[in-house]
Amino acid sequence: MKATSTDFTVATAHLPEEATTFEGQKFDPRLDEWVLRDAAIEFPVRWRDVSGLVTPPFLAAFQLALLWFVENRSVSRTKNIFQRMKEMLEHLKRSNRTPLNFIDQLNLSAFRTHLGSDREHRLGALVSFFKRWHGQGHIGVSDDAIKWLKAIRLKGNRKGVAVTTQDPHNGPFTQNEALAIQIAVTDALATGRISLDDHLLTTLVSAFGSRCVQMAALKCRDLRRPNLDQDHILDVPRSKQRLQQARAKLKPRRLILPLAELVAARIASVHEEYKKRGLEGLALEDLPIFPNWDATNPPGLEFHSTGSELGARLRDALKTIDAKSERTGKCIHITARRFRYTVGTRAAEEGHGELVIAELLDHSDTQQVAVYVMATQKIIERINKAMALQLAPLAQAFCGELIDDETDATRGKDPASRIRDPESLETLGNCGRFGYCTECAPVACYTCRRFQPWVDAPHERVLDALLLKRERVHRVTGDLRVASVADRTILAVADVVRRCAARLRRALQ
Repeated sequence: MKATSTDFTVATAHLPEEATTFEGQKFDPRLDEWVLRDAAIEFPVRWRDVSGLVTPPFLAAFQLALLWFVENRSVSRTKNIFQRMKEMLEHLKRSNRTPLNFIDQLNLSAFRTHLGSDREHRLGALVSFFKRWHGQGHIGVSDDAIKWLKAIRLKGNRKGVAVTTQDPHNGPFTQNEALAIQIAVTDALATGRISLDDHLLTTLVSAFGSRCVQMAALKCRDLRRPNLDQDHILDVPRSKQRLQQARAKLKPRRLILPLAELVAARIASVHEEYKKRGLEGLALEDLPIFPNWDATNPPGLEFHSTGSELGARLRDALKTIDAKSERTGKCIHITARRFRYTVGTRAAEEGHGELVIAELLDHSDTQQVAVYVMATQKIIERINKAMALQLAPLAQAFCGELIDDETDATRGKDPASRIRDPESLETLGNCGRFGYCTECAPVACYTCRRFQPWVDAPHERVLDALLLKRERVHRVTGDLRVASVADRTILAVADVVRRCAARLRRALQ
């Protein structure tokens, strides 16, 4: 018989001596703290945090109900349930001033009112938990509570807001922002501010729009080349599919040769580190590509980092780079989720439908991808000189050093260092790089940190030529994406023009 608010008896069931999580991790559920870990996260279920909020019989029933989710669902799901339950129990304890011994309709209704319409999805996260709890016959959840939950309709969490609003802090990157990040990451690698491992992680996440949990589940065996005349393949774990373990299914992703070589070099480094540490028991191909050598993981995920650990590692690494947003004028807030949003947004802008976007982002259906099609980013249709000069200081695309003349140049005594305007053959500045450069001067020079433009050089003529070319390409192709390819260079040249004008004004004062 199901327990009700008027028929409450002490639980007679006992927790087992050993339980196994969905990913295969064994633990003792009789302990005061369950430390759960899978490919996504590590989460400690601390029962002492809620023991003072409920009666002992209710706590026993709560533990038995949650144990089923631990054994049959992901750690992330368990974490969400426990946190939402803790939030509800704390609110009810403040209202009732006594430990809770059952959950009924009045309790649920009061918590819903407390949350308000914007947050009632937090109660929605508990609906299936309460139904399972009640269905298993444990005490603590009344019949009227279940009837009420079946009768109402709770609002879900709002999805895709950052994408639809093009949020400059949490939404997809603009084309200029994405390019700024790419340039800054490459520069940070060259100057030693980020490691090759973090550079590889950033590249994979930005290229595939993958979640960090997918990167965390990668193994050395996942890089393969079917035949010598075919591209390299990286089998990326799907990871976040419902009722599926982290590596139950893999999605093949083609790699260009330079990226494949980076992954191969990383794998060789992992093998070497494993041997150097004197570890044994695993085949080299079963080692993770991004390991945590100190982690205690479920079987099959030995030495793997969690997705949350890689996400934190990515954020920490990218804090060291200096990439400015032309929308805010501040350093770009960079997360794996924003890279993912950007992949979906770019695909929609290029005219791909929901099925293609779902395939790119590895969704099982198209429910979550419609937002990209509905909110394709509007590229600036016409960027004139005034607009370029206004946006330039925000974008900070120019990262070289403005100099008065050749006497201040790093290679001032080397005539070969001069950068000239191909039309007028006038000198625009000097290149401070010692060595051969494959970039196309002078256009590529304006976004290079080694370029030293002269104050009195005809940079405005270069700006006018780039703007004219942009208009011509747009007129011929009718494609704004093609026409806007050089927008970051336009902003860099505009920044030089603006700086030259400011310095000349100061000289005349």
